[in-house]
Amino acid sequence: MSIIEIIKNLQPEKEKVFRQSALTTEAKVVEFNSLEEAHKRIKKFVQEEKGEGWLCTTAQQQVLELKAVSPENTSGFIICGEFVNDSKSKSMHVQKVKGGWEFVVLEEIKSSRETDILVEHTVIGRNGKKMQYQVFWAETSVAGDPELRPMAYRFCGFTN
Repeated sequence: MSIIEIIKNLQPEKEKVFRQSALTTEAKVVEFNSLEEAHKRIKKFVQEEKGEGWLCTTAQQQVLELKAVSPENTSGFIICGEFVNDSKSKSMHVQKVKGGWEFVVLEEIKSSRETDILVEHTVIGRNGKKMQYQVFWAETSVAGDPELRPMAYRFCGFTN
């Protein structure tokens, strides 16, 4: 019996929360040294992918929610942000790093390993908006013993 089957037997109401799948990062992590280039990368992802997300900058106290139709907002220094495409299959995370900004793109992929598990979570932001996240758990070796550990997470959009 697989781990997913055991979880579903123990908690049948959580059937849609756990599934055998994995997250993969793009082969390259993109870094930008210019604030203008970082804003362009965000705008390009949100508009081309017809997605949504949030951005935290020094220009406002609250997190700025962005949609594909949002006006361009390039005010403020980017601290961090997360975005997802329209189909919810690809996410982009941005954060300030030494000398610039780092962008990491994560995509859900099929996995044949029964120990690769995606778990969905809903969190509530300060503004009361519900946000959907996925955490990817995979088997790793700890002191020679197999153990499931969280390996990556991603923003999957706003929810009701």
